[in-house]
Amino acid sequence: MKIFEFNKYFPDEATCRRKFKEMRDKEGVTCQHCASHDVVWLESKQQYQCKHCRHRTTLRSGTVMHGSKLPFHYWFIAMHLLTATKKSISAAELQRQLGHNRYQPCVWYGGGSPTAVATPVGPQPLSARMGIDAQAALSNGQA
Repeated sequence: MKIFEFNKYFPDEATCRRKFKEMRDKEGVTCQHCASHDVVWLESKQQYQCKHCRHRTTLRSGTVMHGSKLPFHYWFIAMHLLTATKKSISAAELQRQLGHNRYQPCVWYGGGSPTAVATPVGPQPLSARMGIDAQAALSNGQA
């Protein structure tokens, strides 16, 4: 998908959140507490709730976005960049493309390692290679 097509299909946070929920619903959500697949979406809480044990699960829980407070739109753009290029993309380039001030969230998009999970849901996650930006690592004292 070209960047113009991506922007047409995913123009804002609400659209990305809706699409992500649609993908989670299609795959099926499993309760992390009792492993039931019988869950209901609570619109007011923006969470799933198990019909058996009433445990609540967030939309991001159990995905590559688990624990992240970064916007869905950023995640969608990062995943697009990771999967749309023929070659690897460095965390520093992701930082530049997304306009982040900090380097760490961009490493996190790539799973914190050279191999990045590049799909938010599904039993067989896609993988993309992400190059390590040696210059940025050296300047941050990490190499």
